[in-house]
Amino acid sequence: MREADRLGARFAVIFGEAELREGKCTVKDMSAKDRQWQASPSEVPGQLAERLRAAP
Repeated sequence: MREADRLGARFAVIFGEAELREGKCTVKDMSAKDRQWQASPSEVPGQLAERLRAAP
């Protein structure tokens, strides 16, 4: 998370042990630290594109 913050990333995708066991990843919206969701890796690109298009 610190590296994503340092780089000014809008989103961070996390593949931790729990996520790997579940076959999912966690996506964090770095502009709102408490906003995160889980999705399958194949869903993430579309979800990120949608959120970036909707961003002001």
